[in-house]
Amino acid sequence: MRKSYQLLAAALDAAVESGLIGRSPCRGVKLPKLETTAEIRFLDAAEINLLADAIDSRYSAMVLAAAYTGLRFSELRALRVDRINALRRTIRVAASLVEAEASSTSRNRNRRPRAAPSACHPSSSTFWLRI
Repeated sequence: MRKSYQLLAAALDAAVESGLIGRSPCRGVKLPKLETTAEIRFLDAAEINLLADAIDSRYSAMVLAAAYTGLRFSELRALRVDRINALRRTIRVAASLVEAEASSTSRNRNRRPRAAPSACHPSSSTFWLRI
């Protein structure tokens, strides 16, 4: 509802600026307060590994990388093998893929290394083997 109100208010504000109406009827409207949702529950390492094993094997490395590094989906899609350093347990994020209509483009906003937690270390997990 909030998004619909914002869209309507923007359209009516444009109508006011164009002189089509004198005042927007959206002015002064108080929207209901947002309800607080339940606390977010994060998966533990065992649940993450169960999920990675349950999903199609082509995507298990992506599930593990997302869970253990916090990379966004667009960053995971742009990830290249040469940006992964298993010895240092780092992944260099140099781009993200964004879909626009029917094509994909690269963006280079934040070039930053992401450290993988100890759960991703080759001695304690198959994380690097799956990537």
